[in-house]
Amino acid sequence: MSKRLKWFLAVLLALGSVVVVRAALEEIFYLPVVLSGYPIQPTPTPVPGIYLIDIDYQPTPNPMEEYVEIENINIDPLESMEGWTLRDENANVYTFPLFSLMANDTVKVWTKAGQNWPWDLYWGMSEPVWNDHGDCAYLRDKDNNLVDTFCYGSLAQSTQP
Repeated sequence: MSKRLKWFLAVLLALGSVVVVRAALEEIFYLPVVLSGYPIQPTPTPVPGIYLIDIDYQPTPNPMEEYVEIENINIDPLESMEGWTLRDENANVYTFPLFSLMANDTVKVWTKAGQNWPWDLYWGMSEPVWNDHGDCAYLRDKDNNLVDTFCYGSLAQSTQP
């Protein structure tokens, strides 16, 4: 085998290794995805692994069936979300009660009133919160640090307040 061919194969092997390592890292770190045609803006998170993953802002036939879904992708539960807040662009604020988000689990925060369960929390509003044309949800921890943002529609490119 010629020296030139050996160098070519060595470079090819090195590039292949870079591709494999990059693919492995993408599996480990959160990458934004596109839902409903609206880009999700990645945000730094002081509580890694807690994300706003969906807003059902236009449920049919009942507009009070709105919810925001939050995911914990960690292998450990988030022991307490008490005092955390979820708010929209119009300053409607939901404050979390004593609540733990289990590892690798989700919870839906419903706009309407209802009985809280480990997978469903209820805001108790009498009118829809999430604007059909576009809105942003802001999740903050008990110290008011921004944990995640989820924007859709006309505000999909919005920045944090």
